[in-house]
Amino acid sequence: MNEFTFRKEWYDAIECIDEEYQLDAICAIANYAFFGSEPEWDLPQEIRVLLAVAKPSIDAERNDKKHSYETRVICFLSVIS
Repeated sequence: MNEFTFRKEWYDAIECIDEEYQLDAICAIANYAFFGSEPEWDLPQEIRVLLAVAKPSIDAERNDKKHSYETRVICFLSVIS
């Protein structure tokens, strides 16, 4: 996935954790959204919880975009055949 929606509730949750971990939290969410994997570095408990909350939304968005792409390809192929 090349883009994803960063939700306000994630921002609100990040605002509640220690400042020293806020960038790590954003990077953990982006890493999961872009690459589908959790970061390899040790994450504080607060970030692991935030990532667990964010993952279902990211996964749903990924599946919606994949389905949308597949539908466009099928429509295109039916038009040109």
